[in-house]
Amino acid sequence: MTGNSRVKRCCGLWVCLMLAGSGCVSMPAVELSPEIASEELSDHVHFLAQPRLKGRKPLSRGSALSRRYMSQQFEALGLAPWEASEGFVQPFVLGTNVVGVLPGSDPNLAQEIVILSAHYDHLGRTKEGLCLGAADNAAGVAALLEIAESLVLKDSKPKRSICFAAFDQEENGLLGAFAFSCRDDFDPNRIAGVVNIDLLGRSGFEALENHLFLSGTEDYREIRRQIQAAAATADITILPAGTDIVGPRADHVAF
Repeated sequence: MTGNSRVKRCCGLWVCLMLAGSGCVSMPAVELSPEIASEELSDHVHFLAQPRLKGRKPLSRGSALSRRYMSQQFEALGLAPWEASEGFVQPFVLGTNVVGVLPGSDPNLAQEIVILSAHYDHLGRTKEGLCLGAADNAAGVAALLEIAESLVLKDSKPKRSICFAAFDQEENGLLGAFAFSCRDDFDPNRIAGVVNIDLLGRSGFEALENHLFLSGTEDYREIRRQIQAAAATADITILPAGTDIVGPRADHVAF
């Protein structure tokens, strides 16, 4: 990689928002680097899954603070809003998505879009107590933000446009993803692919470590091959999970 090996940029002031009954929540300044760093991943998860956000339940103040955090990250990266949107925030009837775009570098391919998505909502308080949603899906959003940062700051930019979408209301029926795919300015013919990140950090099976469940690549052998090759360099084992097994349980279904 040429150019600066590490680029840092601090943006804005520390922002303090008052949440009812929760005191003052500080929004950290943004530091950017082309390297995907475990420390930055951890910082994202710790912010989004902190108790003061109360589990990022849709339509809550914790959900609003999550959106402000993600929007700040997108703005610091210099991402563009989606198509006709005036900003990164896209309200719909029962929630709000946060969407930013890295325009493609190839004039002949930039009209094609690859969507990288992760839902940011969680359950909030249930009968079992406060559910903070670190694995489901603060970790997925953290991965989304770090991948966006890396792609923006690398010397070689993607030829196709990359849409980074943080969806709301996944837990209540994938409503955010469907709201996005039903927008008037969403053209399915321009979508080259969708990669959805959900539930990172635990598998539900204690015996499995460094495993990745991969669903939806049954008919896309080249994509599966590339993912498996990348996983091998990180000592991650790929476990295929057929679409018929996973079913309509994640935002990829909307596409």
